[in-house]
Amino acid sequence: MVQLSINQVTSKQWTLEEDAFYYRQFQFQGAGLWRFKVDDCGEEKTRAILDESELKASSLSFIGGFTGCERSWNEGVRDSIQALHSARELGAKNVILYTGSRNRHIYSNARRCVVKAIERILPIAQEFGIRLLLQPMLESVSKSWNFLHDWESVFEIIDRFPHESVGFVLNTYHVGYLSEIWDQLPNRVGQLGLVQISDSLTIPRSAKRRDDCLLGQGILMPDHRLRQLIRLGYSGWVEVELMGPTWGREGYQHVLEASQQFASELVGAFQKI
Repeated sequence: MVQLSINQVTSKQWTLEEDAFYYRQFQFQGAGLWRFKVDDCGEEKTRAILDESELKASSLSFIGGFTGCERSWNEGVRDSIQALHSARELGAKNVILYTGSRNRHIYSNARRCVVKAIERILPIAQEFGIRLLLQPMLESVSKSWNFLHDWESVFEIIDRFPHESVGFVLNTYHVGYLSEIWDQLPNRVGQLGLVQISDSLTIPRSAKRRDDCLLGQGILMPDHRLRQLIRLGYSGWVEVELMGPTWGREGYQHVLEASQQFASELVGAFQKI
């Protein structure tokens, strides 16, 4: 059954305690955990806060950086293994992976670095029952941390691994300019690990930074396409992820309330299919 969660980047200036309190107040079932907040709070306290608020961890973001942009490949692998241990303690079954920038690598070598890293950490993820998730992202907002900018590049990597262990994220912000995924979904839904819903007033193509709008106010929420996911058998988390400077800390409650109302109606429609 599809459940509704919200990613902590949506309320990035709040503390983890504030997130948990308001997420439950606005009736989200889960939280997409952001490692920076988890690190600030500590794993033990984070787990206690989640348990007290009865929130589940829909995902943990992020691991990766395997192409030597700010650290070595070995450092990226060690950090990823540590994050997998955190994910197990926090009950997160989905861990989102950002490859790192291209740096000075040619594409084939950068891809090789990522594949080699996944091969190294995958046995640990499998032991913990955790799925590694990759996603293509708009280049202008992500090139410093993710060199995957099209679906072909994502599938070149994840097709090397078992579908139940390595999959992909479908984020409506980035799908806005990569719409061909909808035609591929019948053959790819088994690899879909997480749906993130965002919205924008325009189709992002060359934005320098994200400045999302409230769900339903933009053009990136194709209801008929999202219904397609359920018809194809998707039953995972639907995670609200809104980013940008538009509302600021003082506006988070309004963002949560509007997001919950829109997304719950959407998820409710899913359940009736």
